[in-house]
Amino acid sequence: MTMLDNAARALAKVRSGADDYEALDDQLKADLKVEARAMLLALRDPTDSVTSAGAEIIRNVRQLSRLG
Repeated sequence: MTMLDNAARALAKVRSGADDYEALDDQLKADLKVEARAMLLALRDPTDSVTSAGAEIIRNVRQLSRLG
């Protein structure tokens, strides 16, 4: 099962309160996957604090490589 499938199943469970994903019709599963894909894509965008932390790590690695 892919991450997208897992996310769609989780959305279905949140909506119905039960893990009944396999019982859903194909159109509803497709709709849930569209919503899950949008959510997963949104999570790929780093926040400013994550970007800053990554830049700090790169600076530290460069400084350590100059010392070594």
